[in-house]
Amino acid sequence: MSGPQYSFSTADVGEAGIEESRAGTMYGKLIVHARTEAGLTQRNLADDIRIKRETVSRWERGKLIVTPSAPEMHRLVARLPGLTEFRLLWALGYNLKPLVDDEGSPLAPERVAQAASLTLQEQDLVGRFRRLSPALRRVVLLQVGAIEPPPPNP
Repeated sequence: MSGPQYSFSTADVGEAGIEESRAGTMYGKLIVHARTEAGLTQRNLADDIRIKRETVSRWERGKLIVTPSAPEMHRLVARLPGLTEFRLLWALGYNLKPLVDDEGSPLAPERVAQAASLTLQEQDLVGRFRRLSPALRRVVLLQVGAIEPPPPNP
């Protein structure tokens, strides 16, 4: 059974995170999608992760925008294979920009360390550079001397 895929980009997240109502909606959609993909009812999921069914319902409707405890989140992710802790935290509006790529997937540890060593201004510049088309990237790299120009045509 396949349904819509929900992806989140860094455009969805500002410095302070996304607005609360949008966070609840995104979070709820993730849980609904993963729960239905797993073939579970709200009651089944609630029983499996040891919470009240009403809590699952409020999560899914975006009415309860509270970060689950770590054990709850681990049980939720373990029970719903379509979810990850990163995706849930991202959907809740946490600013994971230094820890995830533009699609919201976790960065490799060496990339996290590299990103942590950049200033905010440098991180902004890298982000802007990555959003350029390949042709414009080449122009910028040529201008700063990072690559050699192609040999002239005879």
